[in-house]
Amino acid sequence: MKFIIFMLFALLLLGCHNGSNKLETDKTTNDAYTYYGMAFAYTDEENYEKAIEYYQKTIELKPDFIEARYDMGIAYAAKKDYDKAIEIFQKIIEEKPDYANAYYSLGTIYYNNDNDDKSIELLQKFIELKPYFAGASNTGEWRCVYPSYIGRCMIDSMISCSKHVDFMADHRHAYDKIGTAYKNKNDYDKMIENFNKFLEFEADTSGSSRNVYYFLIDGYRRKKDYDNAIEINKKMIELWPNYNYNQLYSILGSLYEAKKDYDSAIEAYTKIIELEPSHSMDAYNSIGEIYYLKKDYDNAMGFYKKAIEFEPESAQYSYLGIGKIYSDKKDYDSAIEAYEKAIELHNNYKPKCCGCIKGTFAEAYIKMSEAYEAKGDKEKALEFKKIP
Repeated sequence: MKFIIFMLFALLLLGCHNGSNKLETDKTTNDAYTYYGMAFAYTDEENYEKAIEYYQKTIELKPDFIEARYDMGIAYAAKKDYDKAIEIFQKIIEEKPDYANAYYSLGTIYYNNDNDDKSIELLQKFIELKPYFAGASNTGEWRCVYPSYIGRCMIDSMISCSKHVDFMADHRHAYDKIGTAYKNKNDYDKMIENFNKFLEFEADTSGSSRNVYYFLIDGYRRKKDYDNAIEINKKMIELWPNYNYNQLYSILGSLYEAKKDYDSAIEAYTKIIELEPSHSMDAYNSIGEIYYLKKDYDNAMGFYKKAIEFEPESAQYSYLGIGKIYSDKKDYDSAIEAYEKAIELHNNYKPKCCGCIKGTFAEAYIKMSEAYEAKGDKEKALEFKKIP
């Protein structure tokens, strides 16, 4: 059935290719478009070897058929023969410097292979050349840009237009990749600029937008622009009211902490306890830490103890916090007891997430050493300075 559809597509091209209404009846041209339709069908089936075979047949009959050459480059890219794809796209650019999609796909390959500078250069050229309504360009080309999404291998997600005909996707995905490339380069000003442009094209509630909002929060945070980071975080909570309360309110709380707005931070962490009680452990510890910073030791102790009650086998950070309170109060025996418990739990801790790494609990050892130093036990203080 798909082959029939694509054969009809090939016939349609006879009449409307490059915006022309002239019906081409030459047999060679007809055969070329027939092969092109078959190549497209094989691309849709992800049979790239067969697709390339028919693209080559098309080009042999019609060497000036630049769209067939471009789509053959896409097929090579999809099968990860990047060298051949790059060769094809570069040749197209040499022959037709205003062929915008070649810059896009070439930039995508460089992006996929971590060449951020080259990908930025090419994708910016694409944006310069391509009008906003990319599906109906000023030259009358009918092309499709192959979609991709943040956090996924860009070339690997390229599939044929039969599955994704998105006429507004061009600039959107270019800005997405440029923003991510600048993020990789730690150029947060340009990252923010390009991701904000991406959001002009993308529906607010899409998964791609959500990822970009996270990147923007991180960019503003690194620039210490906490107000903008908080504004975006709040917008995410508004747009996705049922999405990952723990993560969104944890980030919000940490942003308020960074700007020393401790009351708002406590309010954010309290929301986690209300809305997602299964994550109360971290929220209790975070609130305890804030009260500790405010030197409100009674409230700090109370929240650390709530964390211990909630999950006693994973309460190493709670005991560390309690130890710090006792150290500040110069009750070094109680502090040492708490630090010992923190180290014991940490050594027995089994991370719940796949890939998590249990590091050395350095702060507990340092605090333990300081407590023994304050008690005048230099030997013990020296022992705990040697962090395992």
